[in-house]
Amino acid sequence: MFSSGVVLLISYLVVLLLLAWPLGIALTRLVEERLPLCVVHFESRLGVAANDNMNWRRYASAILMFNLLGAVVLFLLLQLQGYLPLNPSHLPAVSPLLALNTAISFITNTNWQAYAGETTLSPLSQMVGLTVQNFLSAANGIAVAFVLMRALVRSGRSNWVMHGSICGASQSICYYRSALFMPCFYPSKGLCRPLWRQLVCRV
Repeated sequence: MFSSGVVLLISYLVVLLLLAWPLGIALTRLVEERLPLCVVHFESRLGVAANDNMNWRRYASAILMFNLLGAVVLFLLLQLQGYLPLNPSHLPAVSPLLALNTAISFITNTNWQAYAGETTLSPLSQMVGLTVQNFLSAANGIAVAFVLMRALVRSGRSNWVMHGSICGASQSICYYRSALFMPCFYPSKGLCRPLWRQLVCRV
């Protein structure tokens, strides 16, 4: 009789094989900029034109500014943690050096945590700060990878252009990462973080 670990592994491989074809098609459409209506509507709400392209210098500047803004917001969130809501344990602000280290770590998708999260960061800091950057940093990387793929395809052109960086990141989040990491999946696995004071269990 198979052990539960072997059954879990086989189930995982079966699901992976079943999802490989439709996800591959979805990624191909995203790389080729054949987007679903929901993403096109989201872009139009952001005021991004369908033909809003940029050269590599403007694209690199936009990516750097986008990440710099994320780092500043995360740094300030960690510094003002003691004054913000959703802090049931009344955790104080993180030290400036640790906040800077954490902000840089999460915008570069390193995610190095030199602290115990539950005893250092409030639920708000973890949800709005770290979790958001987990998605945004990976979405940035995917958007840049897609740009490089399109650049290689268009390498014959004398002056090829790139789709907007914010637009590419939003496409990556809405169409790719949200499909893989559905919000309803986490509660089913018991991974949701409570917003009340942490409980101490003694065994």
